[in-house]
Amino acid sequence: MSNYSSNSEDYTWDKIEKYQKENKIDPNTNVQQQTEISQNRKTLKKWLNNQFRIKMTDGRTLIGLFVCTDAAANIILGMTSEYTEGGGEERLLGLVMIPGRYIVSIEVDETHIKDDDDPEGERETTPTQEPIETNIV
Repeated sequence: MSNYSSNSEDYTWDKIEKYQKENKIDPNTNVQQQTEISQNRKTLKKWLNNQFRIKMTDGRTLIGLFVCTDAAANIILGMTSEYTEGGGEERLLGLVMIPGRYIVSIEVDETHIKDDDDPEGERETTPTQEPIETNIV
């Protein structure tokens, strides 16, 4: 009987390790950290193809559609326009990659984001632009 439980436990651990690898879960993180990561990923998915306003360290502001990000806080925007501090003309850039180290602040236009609690979009929303906290040093 002990052989059976040993094999069963090995099988269970193999399944857990396989799940962790497939879902890129670090076995050293606790459940609270994993839940937080999952919530952050949901938020990022919710923001895909929504307008971002990014202020950079050199004073420029880039406005474009959020395409993706990575662990280094680099951001890719599509259909991007550039504005300078001096109020110069808008400059169309298209697809841009913004290194995270040059980002001062990010604002998200959440007027067109689908709400999981309101899939039909029946709830009236008011336009908001919430600054995103950036922990970039």
